[in-house]
Amino acid sequence: MKRFLLIVALLPISLWADSSSPVVDKGIEVWSLGSSFYPMERDPISHTLISKGCPAKKELCQAFKVLRDSKKRVTLKEKDLVGGKNPGAVICKKLVDGEILILRDSSKNENAFCKFRDGSLVSASALR
Repeated sequence: MKRFLLIVALLPISLWADSSSPVVDKGIEVWSLGSSFYPMERDPISHTLISKGCPAKKELCQAFKVLRDSKKRVTLKEKDLVGGKNPGAVICKKLVDGEILILRDSSKNENAFCKFRDGSLVSASALR
């Protein structure tokens, strides 16, 4: 019995985590869509939510490149926003032909993210 308790005590804490809330590094926010999880971190300069690892990969991450490229900007016209369209979603489509994902955090807050061809994401509200 003592050996069994010792083995259980040594198991990684992540085995006890609820599958709906994965264990992640400090400073990482996990957003989800159904059963898919997207770890996000804050960009150190803009403080925008961006895919985990993007700031470290820099030019290999499309979301990071668009966030930093001040020359790539889209001017929206009034007709682009007819029907209450999300400006970030419109820019995501126009600028990078991206896909909009509406993700939820652990508190059920929703945020629109622009998904790029390489799979990286950035908060759509950061796109201009």
